[in-house]
Amino acid sequence: MLFDESQIDRSLARVCNSEGTTLGTAFFIHPNGTALTCHHVIESVDTVSLECGDGTHRTGTILASERYQEIDVALIRCSDGSPIHALPVEVDHSDIKRFWTKGYQFDGLGITDAIPASGLINGTTSVRFETNHSVYQLDGVMALKNDAFDSGISGAPVFDPDTGVVIGLVNAEFSADGPLAGFALPISQVSQHTPELADLIASNQATIERYGRYLNQPGGRKICKRQSQSTLDRLIRHQLYLNHEFCERQALTTSIDKFLAGTTTVFPLFGSAGVGKTTALSHLVETRDDLPIVFLLARDMGADETDLHAALNRRLKKSAPRELGPQDCASRLAKAVQSDKGHLVVILDGLNELPPALLSGLESWIEQSIDWLIETNSRLIVSCRIEFWNNIKNLFPKTLIFYDNPDNPSPGFELDEFTDEESQRARDAYQLDDSLLTRHIRHPLMARIHWELQSENPDAPVAATSQNAALNRFIDQKYAKIARAFPGTVVKSFVEAELRRVVQASLEHDGFTIDRATFFNLFADDHAIANQLILEGLFIETREGFRFSFDEIGEFLQAQLLTVSDLEKAFRDHHRESHQLTAGTIQFTLLRLEQEDTQKFQEGLRILIASYDHDEFRSSQVMAQLLPQIQNPISVYDLIEQYVNHMKIKDSYYRIDDAFSIRRSISRMDLPTSQKLKLLRGFLPGLDSYDFEPHHWDDLNYYVFKESDNPATLIGNEIQSDPIESFDVLIDWLDDTTNLRNKNSTVGHVAMALMFYHRHLEFARLCDRLAESTHDRAAYLLRIISKSDTEKILTLCLRWVTESEQKKKSAAQLAHYIASQLPNSEYHERIHEMLSSLLERTTDKSIRITAMLTLAEIDQYRDAVIDELLQLFRNRDPLLTGYELTTWMRTHFNQILTAVSENIQNGNYQNQCAGDLYDVCRFEGTAEQKEKLIELWYSSYMNQIGNDSTMGFALEALLSNVDSQATMTQILKILEEPLDHFSKQIRRSLIISATNHRAKNRYRAELQHRILEQLVEEENDSDNQVLLLERIITQTNDRDNELKYVISILNRMDRCLFQKSLLKLVWIHKHIGARLVKWLESEPLLPPEGSLADFLKLVHSGDTPRNAAERIIFND
Repeated sequence: MLFDESQIDRSLARVCNSEGTTLGTAFFIHPNGTALTCHHVIESVDTVSLECGDGTHRTGTILASERYQEIDVALIRCSDGSPIHALPVEVDHSDIKRFWTKGYQFDGLGITDAIPASGLINGTTSVRFETNHSVYQLDGVMALKNDAFDSGISGAPVFDPDTGVVIGLVNAEFSADGPLAGFALPISQVSQHTPELADLIASNQATIERYGRYLNQPGGRKICKRQSQSTLDRLIRHQLYLNHEFCERQALTTSIDKFLAGTTTVFPLFGSAGVGKTTALSHLVETRDDLPIVFLLARDMGADETDLHAALNRRLKKSAPRELGPQDCASRLAKAVQSDKGHLVVILDGLNELPPALLSGLESWIEQSIDWLIETNSRLIVSCRIEFWNNIKNLFPKTLIFYDNPDNPSPGFELDEFTDEESQRARDAYQLDDSLLTRHIRHPLMARIHWELQSENPDAPVAATSQNAALNRFIDQKYAKIARAFPGTVVKSFVEAELRRVVQASLEHDGFTIDRATFFNLFADDHAIANQLILEGLFIETREGFRFSFDEIGEFLQAQLLTVSDLEKAFRDHHRESHQLTAGTIQFTLLRLEQEDTQKFQEGLRILIASYDHDEFRSSQVMAQLLPQIQNPISVYDLIEQYVNHMKIKDSYYRIDDAFSIRRSISRMDLPTSQKLKLLRGFLPGLDSYDFEPHHWDDLNYYVFKESDNPATLIGNEIQSDPIESFDVLIDWLDDTTNLRNKNSTVGHVAMALMFYHRHLEFARLCDRLAESTHDRAAYLLRIISKSDTEKILTLCLRWVTESEQKKKSAAQLAHYIASQLPNSEYHERIHEMLSSLLERTTDKSIRITAMLTLAEIDQYRDAVIDELLQLFRNRDPLLTGYELTTWMRTHFNQILTAVSENIQNGNYQNQCAGDLYDVCRFEGTAEQKEKLIELWYSSYMNQIGNDSTMGFALEALLSNVDSQATMTQILKILEEPLDHFSKQIRRSLIISATNHRAKNRYRAELQHRILEQLVEEENDSDNQVLLLERIITQTNDRDNELKYVISILNRMDRCLFQKSLLKLVWIHKHIGARLVKWLESEPLLPPEGSLADFLKLVHSGDTPRNAAERIIFND
């Protein structure tokens, strides 16, 4: 019998009438007090007394609607009392050959308890029997044999003895001689009789635990709970999880919630030793009763557990309250617990602690485990040390791994030290002394160790000054405590010597595990010491032997035995397993050396730096753990800087490889702000997650600060801690043009972004320093700041006009920017006040011109300065050009045009005069003003003012502004002369204007047509002919005359050049190919000759026009 008979007894009830006479047996099928029995048991009564197997007495009621005489079944409802233990029922009884039952029979013999019976099921039959009140005819009942039944057993549950589920209820005894004991109605007939009974049976199947082949969700969850609780209890017992001192890690909780609500299969949780991975997972198990969780420790696995599936099978069978059967119980359980609310969640803690036999075949172990997870639609949360994860993460399919942030290329979740807020919560949870600094308890294991130190000796000084010191005190306290366990016979030094032997042995074994025989042989003189070490929690037992309870304690103890030579040998022989010292051991060794011998510490640090080239992974991990704990980092700053520079991979992307976040460790060092920032600056070129162009201010908050160890984020943290020093440093970075990895931005842009984002921390100080800077980016950043903080900037400008000349210049430039960006602004009066003061205080010409240009931007102050500005312009002041003057063309057109004309007539600074002319020609004034501009352009051209390129641009500006008959006629009059009267560059400008397809009006369109006709007939320069041909085919809107123009150009152009130009156009503009083919096939004046004939032949043979053109061009 593979079930608990005592549990069954709790669900049975003797059915009695009001006089106490036994009528039969009933059994509960719902915790609300619903029981099942035979109809003939209660046919003469409406109320019964139930003497329940759990020792209670209840009153039962039988409703008329719940009497099912046709199948000899009735329901008894009990409304009084607490919830009742119900039995699981099952409708499928196929292939069941044996039965077991228990009921209140043989009552007349003085037997007061239920009596069991068992035997074989001898198939099904029909049975008819009569009572004093009814006749019963039952079909399909099970025939039970090999035992004896008596009155009183009617209504008793019939069990499948292999699974403990009820498959029927006894209806009648067999009173004649023979092997039969009686008959039982299958539960399947109960379920099929009415919808109400079907619902009742279905509710039982969904809510009452079942096991074996009938395993259901409640049963599966019960197994999961027993298994996970067993693991949890062991961790609590060994004090590896202090559930009453737990500190919430909210970011991790949020990520796990996202994972469980998503569709990915694997959630990797990784971090350095002692950061609380086991604690976090234990808390998840303890608090998430809504999830079916199996909690495994990798160190407990056996070498024969070749994948996760095998490990689960063994542990689930062990945890099941009843036998799960020989079948694949893990897969059946995963299927049973699956629902719309979730899936089976397997938590595997410490993957790096798998036995060596499994680690050697880890790739296969992971592959098979993943296959099983996919097959059963289960989820895996797996933890390991960060260095181990970085080595094995590629063994997991990327599509199955959880990514906390889609923009972050790193999968999973890295659990780091406590944040400041978490450190405060940890201090409260551990009830640590308030004098402890946040940095003392930032590392979770250190918080726990300080708690133990404080608990052991509340009157002792509170905090050790470093992690090394805290661990040293912790171990020393353990030595003393173990020695006190053997009063008068063992001293502390003896315990220390014994433990050193164990530590030395651990250096020669794989990882931190020592097999059982070796472990106890080390204590040949006294195993009691070994047992005490285990009792004190320094060691825990695993299937492979004994290992340190905390990796960091093992690493710390190992480090006490190592020298610089050992480190050198470990890095030299890094490829040999016997010398694979962990990063933690190396880190603790270096920290010990710093305390003992500065010179040896520096020597060890140089060895570490030199190892980067051939052991980059371990070297980076050591450095990441080491940097925040160095007591005097100033003394080795040059070495640290050398290491950071060594990390740079100088390829075209300036990629920085920083798997262990050296940058985050740097930010935690006890260094002056300027030196921290100098080191962090080296990591900025590796950024590629955000384009730090200054116009992306709105996105900065999300993109730059989304990652806690983003270099920009870490620099931002320094700014918040020390904004004055940080801003001074960042301003010096403005001229750093080193590209970021994306090559769209530079380090200088990052500096701008960070200063803008944090500007309000020291607003006046930052702006003062920017105003003093002569760097263009400083001026640009001030302009950006002025858009957001205009009021503050103007207040500063009022002060700056009384200070240095550079600040006066910055004030003038900002005022000009604000005036031009905010027309009709309420700030104009303040700008006028400030600039008037400035003009009284400076003689610097550039500042004065900027101030006057700003006042000229404001309508009400323009007249006061326009005459002086025009005089400066006439005097050809290099600081003032026509570009600045064009702003006021609409109100001072004649004065400006006169000034430009006078400068042109004077004949000095011809190129500058041509530029001025271009600036004013862009003005879209009245028809009369445009006529004056055309006259000025023509006279200037005839007088050979400036270069043809600038004059050509000015002509294009004039042509684009034609909007009347008068201006069109004036232009055509100029062009009455032959085209060769104008230079090649001017004619190119005419070609571009004539073929511009965006004509604004009919006058412009007419002018374009007239000029184009003239160009086609008169242009003789081969370069211009090629340009004209290209523009006609690709730009002009005059499609009706397109072919005519092409033929006209052909008649004036070199034939080979013409053919080559057409083919080039087809290759560049693929939509032109079909038109050319059509022309060549249908236009007699455009014969397919030369390369065009070859082109047409290739097209006819099946090539596309573009491919045909490409073949001819590149063959030539």
